[in-house]
Amino acid sequence: MSNIVKLPSAKYLQACFNYSPKTGNLRWKVRPRNHFPDEHTWSMWNTKFANTNAGYIRKGYLRVGLYYRHYAVHRIIWKWMTGKEPFRSIDHKDGNPFNNRWGNLRDASHQEQMWNSRFQKNNTSGYRGVWPYSSKWRAAISGKHLGTFSTPQKAAAAYRAAARKMHGEFHRDGK
Repeated sequence: MSNIVKLPSAKYLQACFNYSPKTGNLRWKVRPRNHFPDEHTWSMWNTKFANTNAGYIRKGYLRVGLYYRHYAVHRIIWKWMTGKEPFRSIDHKDGNPFNNRWGNLRDASHQEQMWNSRFQKNNTSGYRGVWPYSSKWRAAISGKHLGTFSTPQKAAAAYRAAARKMHGEFHRDGK
């Protein structure tokens, strides 16, 4: 994750934003004069942005610009809440990248995030880890063959049981 830009200090972020853990909303505060190069820029910025929702959508996530750098909103929230730089990635438990409620965010490795990701659009079975095989349905997880089944539902049940065991809290039952 070396391409992730280090966040400003928690103190700075708390001077810029209000965050509601219950709703997940990150809003701009009236920012202090020392955040800006001159009086005019400070006044214009606060007139336009103070007390509005922070963020714009880019590559499927909310992002925020500060001093010509762009940060993922969920990473800002993590640091705003904990005071610490996110050690790894931040995962949205429900898979919705716009749900930034505090209870929906968790520290995760890239692999854990992949376990919690939605399945691909080209999936033909409608189930994770399941695909047609001859006249039956095959299930596999992490390269491990789980069996061949008469219905996609039975294959999906085998996948879900294995996913719960292998991936713990990061397994995803649904799509």
